[in-house]
Amino acid sequence: MNDSDKIILVVLGQAIKSEQEGNDYYDDLAAKADDTIGKEMFERLALEEKNHEKEMMEKYDEIAERCGWEPYEGSGTMKFLDHLDIELPFIDEEHASFVGDASLSGNEVLTLAIEVEKASADFFMNAAVAVDQTDAKEFFVDLAKSEIKHAYILEHEIQRLASRG
Repeated sequence: MNDSDKIILVVLGQAIKSEQEGNDYYDDLAAKADDTIGKEMFERLALEEKNHEKEMMEKYDEIAERCGWEPYEGSGTMKFLDHLDIELPFIDEEHASFVGDASLSGNEVLTLAIEVEKASADFFMNAAVAVDQTDAKEFFVDLAKSEIKHAYILEHEIQRLASRG
């Protein structure tokens, strides 16, 4: 197995965990939203996170099977790291995690989500640079673009809420 495959699998393992957290985070915000527009936005973001998770799990399992690794069983086990013998300095769970302080206010919750989406975009762009397979580069760049889109949507939500007064 080449280093590029290893990088792809580790990146996907980390990213799947982040997508799961994002789905839970946005589902929770949708349940707490006090207006229809906010509720629909969070539901849409949760669905996108769920779809990304599914795409990533499929890609992970496809590459893992080809390389003789176990299928994805959850990043909580960190089993996918057992095969890794290379350093990936751009993996920083602290800056790409939706797990935050439950006492945050509305704007603080949105700001946290924006920071995580932007950190995730950086993570995927760094992954795109780190791999040498064209299809993996394109996959990670597309994911980065999607995370930037999420940050943009959340920034507009902050503006919308501010205009409501």
